[in-house]
Amino acid sequence: EIDIFSDWREVNRSTHVTFCSDHSKMPGMKLIKWVINNNTYPDKNDIYYDDIVLTYLFKYPGDYTISLETKDTNGNTNTTQRNILKVK
Repeated sequence: EIDIFSDWREVNRSTHVTFCSDHSKMPGMKLIKWVINNNTYPDKNDIYYDDIVLTYLFKYPGDYTISLETKDTNGNTNTTQRNILKVK
């Protein structure tokens, strides 16, 4: 089952979620850095990843924030952050 979303969503534990930077309007992206934080249980390790697509299996409950930092070929950077998931 595939469910496409761009706003906050509640999912069950052990759900694979794929995040993609393809919808970015930044031309010439060359550096991509994802960070996932569990806001409910900050003792859980943050997730760091640096590729266009990030697929992650959420095994811990909590409210999650994801941030994406991009850099283009001219050295311009852009960072966006969203409270995107609640894992039950």
